[in-house]
Formats: sequence, C-alpha cells, structure tokens
Amino acid sequence: PGSSIYTNSFALSFFEIPGVVSTLWMLESPMGRKGTTVASMLVAGVSCVAVFFASSADHTKLILSVMGKLGISAAFSTVYMYASELFPTSNRTKGMALCSLSARVGTFIAPQIVNMGGGIPFLIFGALG
Repeated sequence: PGSSIYTNSFALSFFEIPGVVSTLWMLESPMGRKGTTVASMLVAGVSCVAVFFASSADHTKLILSVMGKLGISAAFSTVYMYASELFPTSNRTKGMALCSLSARVGTFIAPQIVNMGGGIPFLIFGALG
C-alpha cells in the first residue's frame, strides 16, 4: 500500500515503537492484560480486513496498514508476557517453547500468504488476527 516501498517500510517500522510503548500504558490501565490483548488484536484485525476493502486511490491503505502494524506489535508484546504468566511454574518452559514454536511456524507460512498478492493477504491476516 502507498507509493514507495521505502516509505511503507519506514512507516511500518516506525509505528512498531508506539505499539510497544502503548502496551506499557494499557497493561497498567483498568483494561488489564486480557483487555489489552483483545483491544490490540481487534485493532490489528479490523485494520487488516479494512485494507482489503479500501480504495487504492489515496493513502488509506497505508494508514490502515500502519494501524494494523501498531495493533499487532502491541498484541505481540502483550501475548508474549501474558503467556508466560498463564503456565504453571513447573510447565512454564515447555509452554513458552510451544508458543515460540507456533510463532516460528507462522513465520514460515506468512511469506507464502503474502505471495498470493492483492488484498487477499490482508483479509487472511485480519481474519486470523
């Protein structure tokens, strides 16, 4: 989305910082860990699905993509911390290893989904998010 691959990469990378920093504030708010996870996943999912339906005439797709990246960055930070608290101490390392394995499988699959082209990857990522 947008006009230049360099502009898009910069925007997506730059807005990862506010996503992670906003997580610190949201975790301490009354929303707590569950609310933060749900809110950030909703922002990411809705933004990615909206990219599929957005017109490509203006920068709407770039803005929605950046919002999705911000949401998924916040979600990743929250889920990584929250997952370690969910497992009992005796099984914590095994549980975190399983979570890490699942993340790596997603890392292998994601480029194949992106290669589908068009707006379909945003629709898939938004639906799974």
